[in-house]
Amino acid sequence: KNIVKLHHYSETPDAYYLFIEYAGNNSKYLHRKIITENKPINSNDKIMHWARDILSALEHLHELGIIHQDIKVDNVLICNPTAPELLSTEFKVNTMSVAKLCDFGLCSIFDPKAQESAFLQERVGTRGYLAPEMTKNSSVTPKVDIYAFGVLLYEMAVGYMPSSVNIHAKASS
Repeated sequence: KNIVKLHHYSETPDAYYLFIEYAGNNSKYLHRKIITENKPINSNDKIMHWARDILSALEHLHELGIIHQDIKVDNVLICNPTAPELLSTEFKVNTMSVAKLCDFGLCSIFDPKAQESAFLQERVGTRGYLAPEMTKNSSVTPKVDIYAFGVLLYEMAVGYMPSSVNIHAKASS
């Protein structure tokens, strides 16, 4: 369902350890392209393909009553295709690669059948991706993930966050 698979976990009194699927050498493609290089994804097909993958993951999470609350470039991995006939010795980012969500450390749980919301005691998430309703002591719904997805989609299309528009407009003048 476009979510990084958890194979095993372990805990000690001091820490938790998560053993997740290997996503490949180029899994941080979006981070490198957008955050490091400040460049957009130059293929509408890639953007649409990965957007569908991310929305599929969000739909699955929301059906289970989970709000991710930290959708951002760093929490989307671009993974090698898993079908053996699609694998190659050298990973190339193409429309066959798969976008998968990871990092569920800030998730909240809600009851999707009762259409309840989750209560936030503290504001959590990453600046620039937070929906306006995400404040301390507030109730949130899956809509906060959709808001952050919109920011992510914008970043994929133009290479920077909407909150950086003024900075990039001045730099290009």
